Amino acid sequence: MPLNTTQSVQSLISQAESILMGSHDPLHDHRHAERVADYAVVIARELHITKSSHLDALKLSAWWHDISRVMTKKPSFVLMPFIDDTLSAIILAWTAIKTGKWNRTAWLASRLILAKSVGTGKVFSRMFLTKRMRLLLDILQDADTVDTLASERTRDIQQLVDSSLSYHYAYRIMVWWFISTAFLEVKTQAAKEQLMAVLKEFMIWSHEESIMEWHIERYGQAWIDNMHVKLEQIIVQLEQDLSFAFVRVSS
Repeated sequence: MPLNTTQSVQSLISQAESILMGSHDPLHDHRHAERVADYAVVIARELHITKSSHLDALKLSAWWHDISRVMTKKPSFVLMPFIDDTLSAIILAWTAIKTGKWNRTAWLASRLILAKSVGTGKVFSRMFLTKRMRLLLDILQDADTVDTLASERTRDIQQLVDSSLSYHYAYRIMVWWFISTAFLEVKTQAAKEQLMAVLKEFMIWSHEESIMEWHIERYGQAWIDNMHVKLEQIIVQLEQDLSFAFVRVSS
């Protein structure tokens, strides 16, 4: 008996989870995908998105958006951010078609991942998404951003840095990129609340004595102090944005 849409989506999610459990990149494994899916649903509901097909598309796209990273044992820090979403969208579409699970939800999820890609995302979003659907794209992107410095990833980061020289330098570059550019900017108010909570948790973690010593030993006192200053600035800006939004709604 053919699967209905809900069953097909759940089957594809289970398939993604199984694949991601074999990921050689612990920062983009099944745990990351699950958190992004959870964040996406929370943000969507805060924005009063209740249509099941839209929520299913968000969950499906969250579970598949990093699936291409499983293709290699050593994902490139330089190349993968530019191609992983495009490849992941293609893999999801191909898998859904091949397994007889292709439907409108899988098609929407594939388009969301494709439109999320770095560099070409804006072009794809105009080509494949209506203005209404672009809100779902914002939610997916925001959910992925929120998980960037999630506390669940910190232990993995420590282990990776201590086990690999490439990760040692990658972590330094990654943190600089996250806090010194517009990377951590999110578009939805609901995501700002989630991001602020995540960043505060990260600040608490990074101020723990053993973690401070770990950072200082590897990157120096000046580096960790600068990171804390910039994170504080981001948190303050988020608090101001949320306060302004609250006042505007109240008035």
